[in-house]
Amino acid sequence: MPRASRRTPIEAVAGCDLGTQSTKAAIVALDGRPLGHASVAVDIVRPRAGWAEQDPRILEESAYEAIRQAVAAAPVDTRIIALAFSGQMGGAIGLDVSGQTVTPYESWMDTRADGDRAEILAAHAPAILAANGIIPFVGPRVRRWRREDAALASRLARVVAPAGFVAARFIGASQAEATCDRTQANLFGCLDARRGVWDVALAEATGLPPALLPRLVDPTDVIGRLSPEAAARCGLPSGLPVAGGIGDGTAGWLAAGGITPGACIDSGGTSLSFAMTIDGFTADLETGLTCMPSAIAGQSYLIGFTTGTGMTHRWLTELLAGGDYDCLEASGLRLPVGSAGVLAVGHLHGRVTPFEPDVRGLFLGFDESTTPGHFYRSLLEALAVEIGEWVAGARRLVPALQIRSAASVSGGARSLLWLQIKADLLGVPFARMRPFVDATRGAALVAAAAAGAARLDEPAWHASEAIVDLTVQPNPVHRPAYDHLAGTYRGLKPLLAPVFAHLATHRLKGS
Repeated sequence: MPRASRRTPIEAVAGCDLGTQSTKAAIVALDGRPLGHASVAVDIVRPRAGWAEQDPRILEESAYEAIRQAVAAAPVDTRIIALAFSGQMGGAIGLDVSGQTVTPYESWMDTRADGDRAEILAAHAPAILAANGIIPFVGPRVRRWRREDAALASRLARVVAPAGFVAARFIGASQAEATCDRTQANLFGCLDARRGVWDVALAEATGLPPALLPRLVDPTDVIGRLSPEAAARCGLPSGLPVAGGIGDGTAGWLAAGGITPGACIDSGGTSLSFAMTIDGFTADLETGLTCMPSAIAGQSYLIGFTTGTGMTHRWLTELLAGGDYDCLEASGLRLPVGSAGVLAVGHLHGRVTPFEPDVRGLFLGFDESTTPGHFYRSLLEALAVEIGEWVAGARRLVPALQIRSAASVSGGARSLLWLQIKADLLGVPFARMRPFVDATRGAALVAAAAAGAARLDEPAWHASEAIVDLTVQPNPVHRPAYDHLAGTYRGLKPLLAPVFAHLATHRLKGS
């Protein structure tokens, strides 16, 4: 009898993303094919206004479970060769000398350290922004911890971000071996991003003793091997190499093709961000664009942000159409560029880029003929104009920057109307990514590179036919009208500034 043939195992890597509302894991073949995916919901605790924290054990436990489920969803003949984590950026966890947690995970959304940040920036803003490309997030938190709790200050031995914390738990590392990858280290507020090293003077200026800083690593450095205990809990092989990891935003931008100068990633989730890939690192001290190091050495992202864009979209959809998103989309599609003279300001929680916290929502120019579709389309157009302003700011910083394309991810990519508006306004194609193109895929690619099995710019992982769902081409006929609309918004901003400032004083009096 002929011998039964044995199927060759599918070699793959695992990526796990420690998100704000869920922990996700993905198993991806070395050629970029998705093999298994899982998501585990996590809770963020808000015991008081301004607080947002988690028990770090929840992050660890959810990672075990998400990876276990993703492994179970992959084909049985899958052989996983490496693991990497991505995670929320800007939050912090304090560890003692034994590696045990002495603080909750204080989320990036927690505002208790805002006063400390304001004091730090008042004294050191130019130096911090020039070196880090962003305002400090972790340093102010540690400053507050040490200022408010002397006993805690004496116990603190290391401060880590979620990805570094969970990676250390998976490999059994001590607090002295705790790491932070360089794609999110500038959130500490004391990184020399151009050189990729900690700036001791800036650390002291932010109130973060240098002795508390974790070891800096590249995303693709192998920082350890999966312990037998962790392997048993998550279903991966013991001894598996674990990579240095990556920030969640950076992981998503990597997965969506932010690997060459001019490639842009449009992320319309809870908040809106637009990341523009550039060579080198540059700080924006004028308009407030953030600069974040890429996982690819020598590249960075210039980024504009809004807060709450997805929440604003949901609020408006509920208010105008009882949540009937498709109805508003259809109505907005029938309207001309400029929404028949209706303008919007969509910053219900203040403008971020540039930082103008007094700005609030506004609709202008409506009358009795205005329909819900006018309000809806004007909001989408206003947000697209914001992106156009960020692109203009990036070109001032990097005159040679050529915006070639944009990859659209997250919930905002569902709106074909919004994709068309953005494509028309910027004059470049917008490609909607497939649902699996997210931070877990970016983390998995980092794992593959750490194992020497793929490059971060591996063609198979970034091929359009593999990751693009559909592409919206710009309509050049609409460009002049959008240029005029953008000019109208630029003229409106200085006129509205004193109005928003006046309204802010009334809000403070009423609080």
